[in-house]
Amino acid sequence: MTQPDVCSEVRILLAYPAAYAVGSDDQIGVRQLRCTQHLMVILDANAKALRPGCEIWATDVCVPISRLAQCILETRTDIDASGLTAPIVGHVGDGNFHSQLLVRGDDPHERALVKEYVSAIVARAHELGGTCTGEHGVGIGKREALLAEVGEEGIEAMRAIKRALDPLNLLNPGKVLLDAPLTA
Repeated sequence: MTQPDVCSEVRILLAYPAAYAVGSDDQIGVRQLRCTQHLMVILDANAKALRPGCEIWATDVCVPISRLAQCILETRTDIDASGLTAPIVGHVGDGNFHSQLLVRGDDPHERALVKEYVSAIVARAHELGGTCTGEHGVGIGKREALLAEVGEEGIEAMRAIKRALDPLNLLNPGKVLLDAPLTA
């Protein structure tokens, strides 16, 4: 598919979502997924054009929809005050939005700014009754945020489920759940 075709398809999806609701559920899902992937490529390219030579470090949070506007506005204020370049995108119908932080990964000052920013946005999401991630996951970077969100009892329940489903610890070992308890 050429770039003009991709752009055209994305415009159709955004303007006429019902146009993609024709056919079997599998066909509809494939078309929507393909358009979402194309849209993300376009968004990433546009974001990188704002600051050439940078990497995109994406993060997200999710808050109740009634608190979404407040969270986005305060987040935008934080981004502007930090000096970071970070477009905000989202499929906000579920309260989830993403920051695409444009960062020079080899710059320790920028990495520190990103860490501060992520801590602030997560704290805000928690204060507003939300969660530390809507879909990007916890991984290594938000383990402490997950602990703050669900407590040690919640983490231990997750460990028990992981041990039951992955007794050999083959799936993402050492990422979200460490063997030893986290400390708040």
